[in-house]
Order: sequence, then structure tokens, then C-alpha cells
Amino acid sequence: MRAVSTWSDLPQDSTTVTASLTSPARYRYDILNNAKIIVHHVTPPKDIQSQVNAIFNRRISKERRSEISSIAKGMCNEFIAITQANRREDDCVEVVITALETMDKEKVFAFVRKADWDPNLNPDPPQLFNFKHLGHANNEADYTAERPTKRQRREWSSNPSSDQSRPDAPASERGQHKGVKTPRPDCTIGLSHSTLAHALSERVLKTSQADGFLRGLQREHILYSDPTENSMNGRFPVLVVEGKAYATGKTVFEAENQAAVAGSCMVNLLQQLTDVHDRCVPDSPHMKEAPLTFSISTWGPLLQFWVHYPLVEDNITSYHMSVLKTCHACIADELEDFLLMSQQLMS
Repeated sequence: MRAVSTWSDLPQDSTTVTASLTSPARYRYDILNNAKIIVHHVTPPKDIQSQVNAIFNRRISKERRSEISSIAKGMCNEFIAITQANRREDDCVEVVITALETMDKEKVFAFVRKADWDPNLNPDPPQLFNFKHLGHANNEADYTAERPTKRQRREWSSNPSSDQSRPDAPASERGQHKGVKTPRPDCTIGLSHSTLAHALSERVLKTSQADGFLRGLQREHILYSDPTENSMNGRFPVLVVEGKAYATGKTVFEAENQAAVAGSCMVNLLQQLTDVHDRCVPDSPHMKEAPLTFSISTWGPLLQFWVHYPLVEDNITSYHMSVLKTCHACIADELEDFLLMSQQLMS
């Protein structure tokens, strides 16, 4: 009979320690919170909710509702089939993306899959205090000196009731992965380059000039209209899809974390657009509103629709996401309502 492995038998390397310290929960409540990225399972503030209502209370024609109902039924059948087999994460996410593409009849949007975003859009943790004058304790040296011997670890494993506790990780390991991970959404949904080029040609630029104009702004770090590093031509995205398949052992918590960062980056991108507008038209009569972005997080057939928005207090920006709707994709009526929200955002 094989003996049960004890803690002392397990490899005590930095990979094991680091993995445990960067769990989804620690990443959200330590790293994301430090960058002022907050996930809320409650309704947004009243002023943000008012902006949300203006988007999602728009009328949809009976003809369009009928089309979306048909898309929802097909999508529902696909999810039912997926849940009856051991399918990959991408299989679930792709059903959602394909449905959104089908809804985009006029090809207004670009659907960019798994593209790395530019890290310049990542929120930076605010520097609220300066602790440099306090110095640094030589924690790693202390750890090395106090690290238990192999014999001591064996004694602990054979005596689990011992008052001795396991050692902490060294400072160099504890300090790893402090930064926010640069987004790589399952799908980034923004205006297609041709859509934006056509809009610019009707106002200020020729279609042939639009590409150089947008690339120039991005190259000079003035306006990142395309958040991807490889110029995938999805401009000014306001919606991302992030998914995890529950058959793989992942959780929706992880998808929410990824969506939280991507939503914050989209807020920063739209804020750049607002800043450029304000510099060019300082006396604009338009009322200034917080930039809103959106995400869909999925966990198998469970779908969540989120809004992302900034709040500013004492000149410090915090990034928030609030859930607007949830549904189970194997229930056709719920799924239809969910897609109607997507339609209102994309129209």
C-alpha cells in the first residue's frame, strides 16, 4: 500500500511557493486591489446606473428580436451538447463569440481572438506613501538562517500536532508577481478599422489617411485606439469575452479577474480619447461622463454581463466592475434576454 505523501516529501521549490501565493483569490484581493481594481457583485452607483440605463433601455424592433431569439435557440442547443461531453474551454467560449459575430450583420465590429494587449494601458498602483526612509529588513537572510533542516521537516510531518509552524517563503519569493497581468482576452470586440476609417473620411480625413493618422497617435503614445500589440485593427473596444470551462477545473472567479483588468484597460483607452477631445475642443458643450466599458465572463454555460467604470477621489482613479446580468445558457429564455443586452450595446 502506497504511503500518503507528507509535506516534507513534496518539492519545496520556488515554483510551488509562487503558485500558491498567486492564487486567484490572492491576485484579486491583493494585487488587483493594490492597483485599485475592484470587483463588485452589486449594482453600480446611481450616476453610473443612469448611463447604463441609457444604453440598455433602447428599443429593439420585433424583427430584430425574432432574429436574436433564433440565434439564442441555436446557441442554447450548442451549449446543451457541450455540457454532455468533456469539451475544451475554447469550445464554450467560441459559442458565445460566434453568436455575437452573427448578430453583427453589418460587420461594424472586429472580433479579435487571444491577442496580447499593450501593457501601457495597464492601471498603475497609486503611490500613496513613501516607505523608503524606513529601510528594508534582511528578511531573506533571516529566512535562510532559520530555515529548518530536512530532519526538522521530517519531524514536523510525523508530528502534525506540533506547535512548530511551517516556514514562510523567502522575501524574494514573496515579492514575485506583484504587477497586474497584461490582458489577453479570449475575444476583444471593437470597431473594425474599415468602420472607423469610413467615419473619419466623412468628417476630416480621407480613407487612405485614416490608417496613418491612427497609427501615428498610437506610436506617439497619445491614443491607443487599438489595444493589441500586433495591430489587429480592432479599434476602441468596449467589450471583451473572458471564459473558463468548468470541466477543466478552472473557475469563473479567474475569468472575472481577467475581465476586471481588461475592462480597466479599456477605461484607460477611452479616457485617452476624452483627454484628446478636451485638448482639441476645450469649450465643448457636451456633458462629461465616466467612460463605460463592458465584459462577458463565462464558466461553461454560466454567463455574466459586467460594466466597468472609473471613480475618482482625491485625484486617485479606481477601477470598478459591477455585474448587470447573469444567465444559464442552457435556458433559452434567459439566454435570449442576455443576447438582447448585447444587441443594445452593439447597436
